[in-house]
Amino acid sequence: MATSDPKRLVPPHPPADLDTIDLETTRPRTTTFYRLTHESNVSPIFFSRLGKFRFDSPASKWGVCYLAEDIETACLEVFADRIRKGVIDFSALHEAIVWRITVAADLGLLPLSGPTLTKIRATLQCFVSRYTLSQAWARALMTHPADFDGVIYSGRQSAAPCIALFGDDDPVKGRKHQASIAFARLGRFSEWKQFPHFLIATRARVRNLPPSLTPVWG
Repeated sequence: MATSDPKRLVPPHPPADLDTIDLETTRPRTTTFYRLTHESNVSPIFFSRLGKFRFDSPASKWGVCYLAEDIETACLEVFADRIRKGVIDFSALHEAIVWRITVAADLGLLPLSGPTLTKIRATLQCFVSRYTLSQAWARALMTHPADFDGVIYSGRQSAAPCIALFGDDDPVKGRKHQASIAFARLGRFSEWKQFPHFLIATRARVRNLPPSLTPVWG
């Protein structure tokens, strides 16, 4: 078992010889994923370089699109932090749209778990602590000779498997796998049949919650 020695708790930066480490890719466990966006978005596919999230940064080779394996995980990754910190207004939940996204079955992904962590001389903290560190790792992995389509990681709010796809919003500059991405708008998060259960399970305190909800999808 790991000890509590402080020296062992410092998450390392990407090693200088990362590009020389032979890394194998893995296929996604499913080709169907989910994502939440604001109702103003006409598409759920956006390869961010904003530097506001775990793996994307302005200086990165690729933008990043974050996807969850199920609806509950997608919802937790967006709202769990706000629910945990206090009261959330119903309008924020109602304005969220749930999308189903289908990706190519032959994606080449790097799992950020298991023996891979030891092989690249990383720890889980490299990817769940401060964003400046996880973004540094992402930039290093994006230039690895294996040319990953993305990484499989544990969601910070859910601890469930998620994927971070690498790509570009410009289709001319994008990756090959982007041509296979398809998506469908499922509906508002607040109109999901499991929405009441989600509120109960997370003990969410919701301001302006309607006295009755009409689930229409799911």
